[in-house]
Amino acid sequence: MDKAVWMAKVDELAKWMSLAEDAKKEIDKLKGEFQKQAMKDLENKKVKRVEFWGSAGAKVEVTTSETLKLVSYNFLLQVIGEVLLRDFVKIEPNYNLSAPFKRILTAIFQGDYMEQPVEDVIAQISDDEKTRKLLKKKLKGNWEKDLANLKVIAGLNEEEAEHFAYFIQEAKNYEKILHLLEAAGHARDSQEFKVALEAIRHAVVVEEGIKVSLEIEKVA
Repeated sequence: MDKAVWMAKVDELAKWMSLAEDAKKEIDKLKGEFQKQAMKDLENKKVKRVEFWGSAGAKVEVTTSETLKLVSYNFLLQVIGEVLLRDFVKIEPNYNLSAPFKRILTAIFQGDYMEQPVEDVIAQISDDEKTRKLLKKKLKGNWEKDLANLKVIAGLNEEEAEHFAYFIQEAKNYEKILHLLEAAGHARDSQEFKVALEAIRHAVVVEEGIKVSLEIEKVA
C-alpha cells in the first residue's frame, strides 16, 4: 500500500465532506428563507403551494401539508352515530377515513370555517342578480377555481378575488359541517351542536408540515 496515495485520498475525502457540510448549511439556510417567504405569501389564502423561479429554468416549490390523525374513534361515534359513520370510515386494522370526511374534520379542528351563509358572502360581491346566481352555481370552495370565476364572472381584481375566495371557502366549510352534524341529529344553534363540534376537536389532531423542493429544467 502506497501510504502517500492513501493520505492524499483521506485529505481529498475530508475536503469534500467539509464542502458537503458547508453546502448543507447553505442549502438549509436558503430553504429556511424560502419557507419564511412562502408562509407570508400563503397567509390568508387557501392554497398550499407557492413557486419561485430562477433565471435559468430552475424552480423552487414550497408546499404545506396537513395530516389528520384519528385520536378517538369513540368520540366520533358519539357525535356522528354508527350508521352515518359507516359512510365515511372504512374499518380495517386501522380506521381509514374518506378524503371528504378528513377535509371536514380538518376544518373543524383548525377552525377554518365561518358561520355565515355562502349567499351572504356572494351578496357582498355584486348587486346584479344574474351575477349572484351564476356565482352561487360556480363557487364551490375550491380556491383556484373560485379565484378564476370571481375574476371572470364578477370582474374582480386579484386582491378582491382572493379576499372573497377566502371567505367563500370558509362559508362552504361551515355548510359541509352543518350538513354532517344535522344529518347526525345535532340541530343548528343548539347546545348539542356546540358540544358535538368540541367533541370532534378532541377526536382528531392535524399535523402541519412544509416541504421545499427544487426542479431544474433539463436542456436538450
